[in-house]
Amino acid sequence: MDWQALANALFPQGHSITEKMEFLEGAAQVDGARRDGDRHDGPYAHRIEIALSQAKAILPHRARTSGRPIVI
Repeated sequence: MDWQALANALFPQGHSITEKMEFLEGAAQVDGARRDGDRHDGPYAHRIEIALSQAKAILPHRARTSGRPIVI
């Protein structure tokens, strides 16, 4: 199953997940509330580029939200 089909099945209320270099980032509706998150476990999982991508996604989220959960 590709990640788009899985995301559609997991988040039937909608999502805005995108992929770049096997790094998934975005938001989804769960029980009527928005959830933010990212996922990566491909062959680049331990590379610095992925760590930087995750930091770039998470740090601004924390700065603009007040405690909304992040899914990693």
